Amino acid sequence: MLQAALQPEPPHGGRAVRVGFTASRKVGNAVVRNRAKRRLRAAAAVVLPRLGQPGTDYVLIARAAMQERPYRALVEDLEAALKRLTRERRRAGAGPVRRSTMEHEMQGAEPGA
Repeated sequence: MLQAALQPEPPHGGRAVRVGFTASRKVGNAVVRNRAKRRLRAAAAVVLPRLGQPGTDYVLIARAAMQERPYRALVEDLEAALKRLTRERRRAGAGPVRRSTMEHEMQGAEPGA
């Protein structure tokens, strides 16, 4: 799952893309959760420099089903999710909103897991 929120305006300008990763116990034991977060970090390192929007905080949430998902498919899922969130933000007119949250279930994620 991908979540995104606009960052508050910094006092001295300079807005960057920030990202966090999380995996609940539902994903598996500590070894499985850490592996899931490493896979998400690797995918984010490839995708966010190209598609991340400055001034946005992203949170990638691991799901149990992603363990069997090939890495290339995980990268493609993240690319698609970022593109959808960007389109949704443009449609919603993110201008005056100081902080908003958007979510997108990536393929291979179990809803509600």
